[in-house]
Amino acid sequence: MFEEGNKLKRRQYFSKGPNWIWHIADQYDKLSPYGIFISGCIDGFSRYVLWCKAGISNKNPAKIAGYFLSTVEHVKGYPHIIRGDSGTENMTVATMQNFLREDDEDSFSKKAFIFGKSTHNQRIERWWGTLRLKCTDRWIHHFKELERDGHFTIGDIVHTTLIQYATWTS
Repeated sequence: MFEEGNKLKRRQYFSKGPNWIWHIADQYDKLSPYGIFISGCIDGFSRYVLWCKAGISNKNPAKIAGYFLSTVEHVKGYPHIIRGDSGTENMTVATMQNFLREDDEDSFSKKAFIFGKSTHNQRIERWWGTLRLKCTDRWIHHFKELERDGHFTIGDIVHTTLIQYATWTS
């Protein structure tokens, strides 16, 4: 949205503190042509990465829910609010979050999971940029080089499985 003079109007972001809002996302698909899908969650206040998991899918609701439960156990608590998109992979987490918060009497207990466009999920989207800059760019270039040299074909299940095996066992 633009104001007078074509200046970009930025969204205001506010978090009351740690574990106030967690941003969950499964949209990092830059490595998906090579069979690697990444799911992540970040604390909106501290920007602490609660999880960043690579796997053969980031669309499995049971996997995403497992990451959530492991994190709740690890930090010994859960957030007031979770922000995520309305993909089916987040529905189990939304149900669990609503269950955890249903007896809380603050004004946010009814808005325990906020659904919205992934592009509006500022904290995690910004973190994906950092992940690419610091980590995944070199893998993307390496896999593209394999493809260019004829050693990898996108869509070939054998090639994809070999990349997954080499990535997760090295």
